[in-house]
Amino acid sequence: MNSDLTIISVYHSDKSREFLELNEQLARTFNSGRSWEWVAVNNTPLNYTGAHASKERFTLCKGIPQEELKDILEPWQWEMRGSYHHMMALYKAFPLVKTRYALILDGDFYLIYPHWVREVLAYIKAHNLALLGPPWHPRWWKKARYFPIHHALFIDTEKLPLASLDLMPTYKGPDDFPNLENRERGIAWSKNIPFIQTLMRKLAQRAYIGASRDAWYAMHRKYYRSSLRYELLTPVHNPFVGMPSFIKIIKQIFRIFIPDRLSYVPYPWTYTTRSFKDRGYFDAAGQGWEEFLWQGKPFGVHLRSTPGRAVRNRDEELLILTSGLEMFTRSNAL
Repeated sequence: MNSDLTIISVYHSDKSREFLELNEQLARTFNSGRSWEWVAVNNTPLNYTGAHASKERFTLCKGIPQEELKDILEPWQWEMRGSYHHMMALYKAFPLVKTRYALILDGDFYLIYPHWVREVLAYIKAHNLALLGPPWHPRWWKKARYFPIHHALFIDTEKLPLASLDLMPTYKGPDDFPNLENRERGIAWSKNIPFIQTLMRKLAQRAYIGASRDAWYAMHRKYYRSSLRYELLTPVHNPFVGMPSFIKIIKQIFRIFIPDRLSYVPYPWTYTTRSFKDRGYFDAAGQGWEEFLWQGKPFGVHLRSTPGRAVRNRDEELLILTSGLEMFTRSNAL
């Protein structure tokens, strides 16, 4: 197959395979006449009994069963096993990429921009970009900001070879984790002074803004302020939704005067509060999913896990998602 682009995705369960196959079907709908090589990495457990991705639609690649991670990771790394597992799977796929352009795409990140293969690759070439993709959505405030990440990342491999990507978490030990346990340990001295302890807890929590060293952090550290050219999708985010007007004003003024490193909310020009629903499309954000724009238009929907939602009904999500995606295909007359 003559391809301009190789797409790399990972599935780890029967349901995630269904989401991935829907993704491939949607890509064909939005890119009639275009071709690509789509590598699907099988990251299922050793006892997996479900179906595998279609050989007719994907180039299949064997990943690594999570059970084998126990022989690879240190005990303290086990908390981050999901990140290690996923990144190791991506490394397995890189040798199969023979095209200039690659797209690392989460199976549940759906691109809804008409003719996105043609439009994005032409844009990357015209603007001399090495990377184009989403930042961490602003609600993940512990993550490093303002740099494209691997959820839906277009790469010009002539400018940034896949072999040079450093994907793994960079924690040196469990004390590096930005979590409650480490925060409480750091302010234990204040436990006998309630007011001081409350104040220190708030300050200690803000110290974790952008402090996560999870997957892709090493790339941010290396390239964020380098000469490498990249561009970001625009996330939809409304941090002050539902608040009284005077509270919004106070918070917005407060945001102006505090350093970005200590703000839960990113710079206001890096996101938009105008959602897909506000633009007359499917209300993905209303489902707790992430919305992203490119060129001022809806570009991607990312399901991923949602903070505060402990239980997910994948079958229900699939039905809602399928219906919502049909709205985008109809509205674009594809």
